[in-house]
Amino acid sequence: MQVGLQVLSKFPPENRREFIRSFKILPQFDGCRKNCSFCRLFEDVGELNSFLWVEYWRNENAMEEYLQSNRFKTLMGAIETLGELIHFNKVQFQNIQQ
Repeated sequence: MQVGLQVLSKFPPENRREFIRSFKILPQFDGCRKNCSFCRLFEDVGELNSFLWVEYWRNENAMEEYLQSNRFKTLMGAIETLGELIHFNKVQFQNIQQ
């Protein structure tokens, strides 16, 4: 069973570009390449400036290590500084592809 994060946030239009840039310029967490199987930032087409950040991790230990990383803390700080955290959720899931 894999685990993941779902982070929903909203920003004023003037902070949108800076928030997106935060994702692009921060160095990757060391464990990302081998332990993170999915990392995406989605923007709601019906409500611009609302973002869903989704990450899937191979196991809970890898995700918990990431939650203590400078990258994660910096991204969460960017959300708090530039916008508003709407929802933070840890999830677990199974692949059901046939």
